[in-house]
Amino acid sequence: MGFLNPALSLLNQHFVLTVSDMPGFVQSGGIIGFETVNNKIKLQVNLSTAKTANLNISSKLLSVAEIVK
Repeated sequence: MGFLNPALSLLNQHFVLTVSDMPGFVQSGGIIGFETVNNKIKLQVNLSTAKTANLNISSKLLSVAEIVK
């Protein structure tokens, strides 16, 4: 995952919504991540990264997501 941080930093400067199911994706600077916990898919959102990319996340989406800092 050494390539991930520089790639995400570059993408987030260009208004790109990044989404992945890679472990640690949101903590590494991704905006939306999916994680399987107890056979359920959980949604994670990094609001500070979304703000950096000038993206607004719907309050409906945020109501079902875990906010990651």
